[in-house]
Amino acid sequence: MGRYSNLELTDLVKLCISRGHEGDFWDFKQEWHKDMPALIKDIICFVNTVHSENCYLIFGISDDCRVVGMKQSRYELANIIDALSKLEFATIDVPEITLDTIVLDGIEVDVLTILNTDNTPIYLRKPYGKMHPGCIYLRKGDRNTPDNSNALFGDIEMLWKKRFRLTKPPLEYIKNHLNNPLEWNETQDCYYNIFRPEYVLEHVYNESDRDLRAEFYAYAMTNEHVVYSSMVVKCSGTIVDNYQIVALDGGRYTTPTPEWGFLGKRLTENGPEFSYKYFLKDSLDDKLESNDIESRVPIDTVEDTKRKPEFTFLSMENKFAIRYWRTRANVLDDKLDVLAGNLLGIKVVYIVDESNGGTDGQYPEALMKLQDRQNFCLLLSIQEAEYDKACLKAVFYEKDLDGLWKESVFAEGELRDFSIAHNEIIYAGNTLEQLLSAAKANFYNEQQIEKERRAEQERLRAEYIRRMQEEEERHRQEQQRQREKVAKRLQQQREEAEKRQKEFEEKRRKEAERQQEEKHQREEDFKRNMESNFSQQETQVRDAAGNRWIKCEFCGKIAMESEFNTYGGAGHINLGTCKECSTNNPAVKQRAEEQTAKLRSKYDPNVCPECGGRLRERSGPYGRFVGCSNYPTCRYNRKMRN
Repeated sequence: MGRYSNLELTDLVKLCISRGHEGDFWDFKQEWHKDMPALIKDIICFVNTVHSENCYLIFGISDDCRVVGMKQSRYELANIIDALSKLEFATIDVPEITLDTIVLDGIEVDVLTILNTDNTPIYLRKPYGKMHPGCIYLRKGDRNTPDNSNALFGDIEMLWKKRFRLTKPPLEYIKNHLNNPLEWNETQDCYYNIFRPEYVLEHVYNESDRDLRAEFYAYAMTNEHVVYSSMVVKCSGTIVDNYQIVALDGGRYTTPTPEWGFLGKRLTENGPEFSYKYFLKDSLDDKLESNDIESRVPIDTVEDTKRKPEFTFLSMENKFAIRYWRTRANVLDDKLDVLAGNLLGIKVVYIVDESNGGTDGQYPEALMKLQDRQNFCLLLSIQEAEYDKACLKAVFYEKDLDGLWKESVFAEGELRDFSIAHNEIIYAGNTLEQLLSAAKANFYNEQQIEKERRAEQERLRAEYIRRMQEEEERHRQEQQRQREKVAKRLQQQREEAEKRQKEFEEKRRKEAERQQEEKHQREEDFKRNMESNFSQQETQVRDAAGNRWIKCEFCGKIAMESEFNTYGGAGHINLGTCKECSTNNPAVKQRAEEQTAKLRSKYDPNVCPECGGRLRERSGPYGRFVGCSNYPTCRYNRKMRN
């Protein structure tokens, strides 16, 4: 149940309005829907919610959360229910709704309540309005799934988990599944759920419990000795609850201890207070299957007192005897064998006190001894030791489809309603054997029906698993297609980018070649147009870019200055010697030698080459040297050669 379930409807609507927006379990409508399909879709979306709250369509509230009332006609609840019942849902589940009218600020407001259910998701087999068959529409936040789309796979998965109670809190899940013993496996001192192994019931024995006294219900047992322990409920190792367990009748029967408390009472106004301890007969933990301790009496009609200690009823005339046991502990094989051996020709019917009746699910050992001999069991109940109030019940025990022993009643009434005729017990005009045969046939028929139901359930489950697997496979294939589509798109983008890059590089290369060609052409044109200017030695020859051009005196090559070793000088500003001629041209070498010899012929060893002063021999710490006479103004010096 949701946390808002205890609120009055008026208070809940006011709370929703105070939020100032729509939410995942309420929606504001200024007017009723113009057509029924639109209303039905809103209802289906509110049914398909993961939370456990009731959902509300509130009519008469504007988009800005003001109470405005309604201006058009309203729908009747019967009309909406009739429309829902005519739809063909994929499951047998039909949304449950209520319609109420409340007054806010003197204005009537309609509230359509969609009751919460765990049977989700619901969807249609056939189209209705704008809704498509097989599509799952749900409410998420303040939005509904669009008409032309399906809910996200993750949201649909949560709806299926809600159906199978997988979203419940651990303790609630465990309590809901305790009714099916086949879901629990025992290992040592604990039980674990075969579908959810993280849920464990652990039996714990505490030394402190050994000193606990037995309560009154223990004294109703044949053996009043009790043993207390604890049943610890765990989820993934975390303790979520703890119950006290008591083993009754010397350990033959184990059950949770009932809840209890104290009541106080004063006999007089100022007298002492007496406390009375009480136990809850039907507590949340479990029902205490204890029996009253009133005295039991046998049937008091005895025709032959010879066997009175042995028989409750013996009729030699009818060749019929009844044996009554107060406790099942006395139903022993040796006693049964003695009776069968001593009463040849007399039919014996065995009766036990009703307090010894079997418990569903457990093997009724003592009673099966009697059933093996007479095909059924008779249980006698005598209230307050009065024969007139005695009741008799005829039962048989058989295993159900789960392998559990089940008690089936085929005759029940007051003792006076039963009679004896021709060695048979008669009830309602039929013998117990006749009633037993009909009851067993009905039992086996019910078991067959249950078997077919389970087979159909298993088939539906297998079909559901198959559909889910197919859906998962389709989802996987769709994801693969999307990945392949994305990969293909990325590959196309890479190819287009590479193509554009190649085109750009090719364009840039061609542009560079074109510019280089233009540059080369400009240089060639410049050399042709400017060749005559190289003979003019007054100004430097430069192009439009400011580059200086030189003409080789030896080979006539015209190039930029970077291609020359020497160039310029008085009378030949634009003339020079190119690098190639400097290395390979003999004329250059000859000219250099001639210039060197000319300089040597003009060289005076007594004249300072720096200032033109006279050179003189001098002595220093490192020996003799030649220095300028204008020292220290001129510091020219050189070593003297030996």
